[in-house]
Amino acid sequence: MIDRLHDALPYLEQLPPEAQEEAAIYIEALAEAFEHEAFVPGRVQPVPDEMQSGKSWEKL
Repeated sequence: MIDRLHDALPYLEQLPPEAQEEAAIYIEALAEAFEHEAFVPGRVQPVPDEMQSGKSWEKL
């Protein structure tokens, strides 16, 4: 996972500063949402299949 984020950094660095900031906000929000949804006290919920597939975000 960290490797994939590291690979995406050069693309993010080419964006204007405002877009970089917005991308960082989205990444942080996604991380927080997944943390709250994936982890329940006492057990871990499975990650949905669409997240496990590793589909590229390049088409976004």
